[in-house]
Amino acid sequence: MKVYQLLWSLTTARTSLQKSLEEWLNGLGCRHLFTAPRHPQSNGFAENFVRTLKSALPRSLLLLSWN
Repeated sequence: MKVYQLLWSLTTARTSLQKSLEEWLNGLGCRHLFTAPRHPQSNGFAENFVRTLKSALPRSLLLLSWN
């Protein structure tokens, strides 16, 4: 069985990242990547995920029954 590492990319500065979060990410097998702020081109995977999520959420909310 292959184990895939989860890549988590944030645009925040390293100084603002709490040590406990870094330890938690390491425990999950995540690798923390930093990208330049205000440059979505350098973070294409995350930007595509957010765009997909934003387009899917309204459609999924329409399917919910509020009764």
